[in-house]
Amino acid sequence: MPYSLIMSLTNNIDLSFANESIVKQNYPVKIIKDTINFKRKLEQKWIKYDKLTNEMWNFYSQYDYDDLKKVFDNADYWNITDDSTLRVQRLEFYKSLGLTKTKESEYEIDGLQKWDSTTKYNYDGKNSTVNQIISSVGTQNLKMKVHFATDYFFKAPIELDPHNEIHKELLDFINVIGKKTTWLPYLRLNFFNGTSLFYFNLSKSYYNLSSKNNDPKLVTVDRKLSEPNSFNPVSIFKTEFDRMGVLPIESIYNNGDEFQKWVFIYFGIKNSDDLDFDNENDFVIKTLYVLREIELDIVKKIMDYKLLELIPLKTNSAWQKYNDLMETYSLISKLNIIEHWNQIWTSLLSYVSFWFTPIERSNIDFTVQNNYLMSYQDFPILLGMTDKKVNLYPPPFLNIKLLLYIYLEISGLFLLNSYLILRRKNIT
Repeated sequence: MPYSLIMSLTNNIDLSFANESIVKQNYPVKIIKDTINFKRKLEQKWIKYDKLTNEMWNFYSQYDYDDLKKVFDNADYWNITDDSTLRVQRLEFYKSLGLTKTKESEYEIDGLQKWDSTTKYNYDGKNSTVNQIISSVGTQNLKMKVHFATDYFFKAPIELDPHNEIHKELLDFINVIGKKTTWLPYLRLNFFNGTSLFYFNLSKSYYNLSSKNNDPKLVTVDRKLSEPNSFNPVSIFKTEFDRMGVLPIESIYNNGDEFQKWVFIYFGIKNSDDLDFDNENDFVIKTLYVLREIELDIVKKIMDYKLLELIPLKTNSAWQKYNDLMETYSLISKLNIIEHWNQIWTSLLSYVSFWFTPIERSNIDFTVQNNYLMSYQDFPILLGMTDKKVNLYPPPFLNIKLLLYIYLEISGLFLLNSYLILRRKNIT
């Protein structure tokens, strides 16, 4: 009971980092301890999907906090004119795990109705917006061909190798998500985050305009997306997807249902005329979105771990309150024999592997298997004497092995003493 009560009190204490320019919000004790615990249990192989998790942890740990924040915020490559280095490095990593493939496709819009206001094309010797060209040539006379190419399209679940340990773990989590929710709401909820794993080969992706009436002012030339004033294919996917939302939003790229269907097929949310999000053969993009959820969970844990590595904690009143409670519990745990036996017993129990709560960002509960009437081996948050940084390898309150040896020795002495007494006692 002292364990459960004191730990419950401390979990709600918010501690502050000294550098507020990097970390503005306070961190609850529970998140700090969960961050330390996650790394520890990953090393002990107590984290579910440990092959995939270890690969992602090792890969993302090489980046600094600022790069990781870009990945977490989906800000590493928002516009096609941005530096794509970090995005490509991430996708090359997933490619090395066998999770991606190349994909190319093109579609010709016969009777271009509308487009965005920034995409340009040469008309009458000048760079004009596509919408201006539509006005000049006329919808009925204008065609537009779009060609999308990517080297990093994520495979459908049925394309993953169930004999590959990493693929097998990912497939298992896809099945877990499928049992927790239906896929259409899941896609809507995670749509923005999922776009973080798209990248197009801009030198292979292009568009062109042509006129049915052979307008001499319009010369058909393939214009690559790497050229200025081009469009982002992801923007087309997003606006077309918004058309089928709960509250539909008109798309600036709306050129009919057939064009929308081609966009959905290319991006993997549709593989047939009937859109069935629960059909594994139809909704193929679920691999990308589930992987992105895992990526976000792990990247957040790495970000928190790097904060603990780099930035001291403030030793303010909140810290003093926490430290006082920990000193109290430390004393109780050392003097309370029941606490000793409780923790010796619970340290010998086996546990199911831990994992993040689906759809809850980077939330992993390491106490979910605990009996709240028992106490468990735990550790305090400790700070360095001079730098006030968190000790990432804190010792536990009680040394269970030492306690076990002490009690075994005491038991042995009692047995030996009993034996000697019985030998000297005259039983007759």
